[in-house]
Order: sequence, then structure tokens, then C-alpha cells
Amino acid sequence: MDKTKKFFKPLKLISNYDINCNCYFFSDKKAMKYTQVVIRIAFKNRQVLQGLFRPKENISALYNFVRENLSQENSVEDMDFYLFQTPPKVILSNMKKNLFESNLCPATLVHFKNTSDKDPILRKELTENIAQHDVTVSKLKAF
Repeated sequence: MDKTKKFFKPLKLISNYDINCNCYFFSDKKAMKYTQVVIRIAFKNRQVLQGLFRPKENISALYNFVRENLSQENSVEDMDFYLFQTPPKVILSNMKKNLFESNLCPATLVHFKNTSDKDPILRKELTENIAQHDVTVSKLKAF
């Protein structure tokens, strides 16, 4: 076993392959480098929803985050949606894959698409902040 380790030691440095556990450890070290992942979800009406996640969280956490921030006033077709990245268009459909494995680290823009192709209604708490910001900006422009 010692001869084998001596033989593979230079290869270990080149390929980041751990001989003892026979697994790649490079991706875990790189994932630990990022403590948070910033994901922005862009809607068709140019609104953007931003959330902070951990790199090891699953894609399902991202879908749950979007569902939690959509209003209950939406129809069933509005709530039936998928998220995707561009370019090229890659639908985030594997719910068990984590954010790091899906190449969403350290920050990314994800697009929202629903079956009704209408703009979804966000929770009122979120849209009130937008309205207040618009009033403030218009007052500043008046000066």
C-alpha cells in the first residue's frame, strides 16, 4: 500500500483525487469557500426577487422560496412554474441537486416562467416597498 501511495502522490496533487476515500474533494472545498449564495429571480414584468441561500441547499429550497413569496391571489396556473438559467436555457428541474452542483454559486440570475404566461402577483409586503421606493424616486426627480 505504501508503494501505491508513493506512486499516486504526484497524481493526487494534479487531479485533486483522494486515494484513501476514492472520492473527489475539490468541489467540497470550493463550496465551503462560499458561505452564501445570492440568487435573483427575474419575472417577466421586470420585477426581481432576491434571496440568500447556502451552497449545499437543494434546488427545492429555491422553488419553496419563490412559492412563499407569491401571493395567494394567484391562480393555479400562475403557481405552476419552473425556473431556468440562460444562456443556454437550462431548466432547474433536479430538485435533489444542490445550488453548488447546479453552478449557481456565488451569485446568479434565474428566470421565472409559469404555464399561464402571465405576471405573477407577489406578496403585498414586497410590493408595498416597491411602491414606496417609486414615490421617493419621483419626489427626488421633482427637485
